Amino acid sequence: MPDIEQRERMDELEDALALAIEADGFASLVLVSTGDCRREWAYYAGSREDLVSRLNRGLSGHPRYPIEIFVSQEPDWETFDDFKKRVAT
Repeated sequence: MPDIEQRERMDELEDALALAIEADGFASLVLVSTGDCRREWAYYAGSREDLVSRLNRGLSGHPRYPIEIFVSQEPDWETFDDFKKRVAT
């Protein structure tokens, strides 16, 4: 698990992400996973280009975060559906 300082930075980033890409319904946060001193957010969003643009605007003025962006096409929300099935059992 992350230490307190790491967790606080993760929380700050999560709040900034919510404002930048969730607030107006552009993206839906479907999963958050924290462990091994890292946090991963899974979003469903309209397009990679718009997502990156919103992230850049939303994170301007913040300290640099060590983030990586992975994009895949998932029109049927398979990752979210798989997660729901695992939680339900």
